[in-house]
Amino acid sequence: MSVRAIKASKAGIAAVICAVALAGCGGESGNAGVPVNGSQLENTGGQSGETSTTGSATLTWVAPSYRVDGTTQLGDSDISGYIVSYGRSVGELDQSADVGFCVSCQFEVDSLSEGTWYFAVQTVDSSGLVSARSDVVSKSIGS
Repeated sequence: MSVRAIKASKAGIAAVICAVALAGCGGESGNAGVPVNGSQLENTGGQSGETSTTGSATLTWVAPSYRVDGTTQLGDSDISGYIVSYGRSVGELDQSADVGFCVSCQFEVDSLSEGTWYFAVQTVDSSGLVSARSDVVSKSIGS
């Protein structure tokens, strides 16, 4: 992706902003700030794995209604999907998964090893522009 496209994406599409509510597996939360345009990401926990050293995180969010600048309302055809990024540190979300279009979205990340995991979501519009990452939320697995 070119630098121009990245700059356009930051201005062009609303990031899904996080708020976290954790349950199970010794959940820990990070304050994600105020949702923008009603968009919200939650880690709603998930069942722990069969051993005490693995678990899962279920992320839920609602599709953004407006672009970042607030001038253009987003319709169903304007969003092609989402990218869920996750990893072992806030600065290194080195794993990702593509999630198709949804309005009330839910995505489970399973087989997470013991420790704290961090998550963020980006919105991808129908032109392929990718929003900035949402605020990062966390979950502690096992211990």
